[in-house]
Amino acid sequence: MNTTFAPLLLLIVLGCGPKQPPVPAVGGFDTVEQVRDAAWARAVPSALQAKVSLNIDAPRQGVKGTARGGLLLHEPGHVRLDLFSPIGTPLLFLAADGEALRLFSTTKGEFLQAEDAEGALRSLTGGAAGLNDVVSVLAGRLPFAGATLQASSRDGGVSRLTFASPQGAKAEVEVDEATLTTQAVRAFGASGELALSATYGAYVNVGGALLPELVLVEIPPLDMRLTLTLSSWEVLAEVPTTFVLTPPEGIVPQDLLALLATLAALAPAAAPPPTSPEPTP
Repeated sequence: MNTTFAPLLLLIVLGCGPKQPPVPAVGGFDTVEQVRDAAWARAVPSALQAKVSLNIDAPRQGVKGTARGGLLLHEPGHVRLDLFSPIGTPLLFLAADGEALRLFSTTKGEFLQAEDAEGALRSLTGGAAGLNDVVSVLAGRLPFAGATLQASSRDGGVSRLTFASPQGAKAEVEVDEATLTTQAVRAFGASGELALSATYGAYVNVGGALLPELVLVEIPPLDMRLTLTLSSWEVLAEVPTTFVLTPPEGIVPQDLLALLATLAALAPAAAPPPTSPEPTP
């Protein structure tokens, strides 16, 4: 699998026992603010690991393929993702330690790093999102803790929450009121164009916490679709010390943020919203 666009997966923006019965429904909320606060407070273990299957389809970039591997999550903002080809060939190693983000593509022999990825992400989102929000998104918990709620609605047991940044970008999140799990996330640019959408499939009960088994991601500006299948979630009693990568001998690190800026500049402009036809005289 071509890993040129792998950094976008994290910034756009990162074997236990048998399944347990569903967590009992919560419900009984009078206001959407109560739903928001309860979803932020939903108990999710601070250290988790899962098996990962990633399918990517990006015809505009000529990228299509499947990779498998492992995912580690630890709050605040720690992520480790190792991907291998279906026959076990190493493809990609990615690590975030709460501040820095580093990535090694074995297929290209490139080591990319952003020493202040947390600050860069905060800057891009007007302070609304950081690396720990990436952890929340991957774990299916409501992200943007503490952000101002711009708008909201409720329909059929689902709360729709809209958060906005000072720069005009916004994110819409759908939360199931019965389980407080995230059902969908949509991110919009300052001009209102859809930049990213994530739709969640079923959740599994692991140690009393609901964790996602499937996340479908679409990035319309790049004509990119990602299918992230998560299995064998496991709560870790001890936090591993694998959230820092170092470049292999002989490989000079490159600036990850500069690469992302280049990719963003190469992305085609979003189509303008449709206009109403002029009335016929």
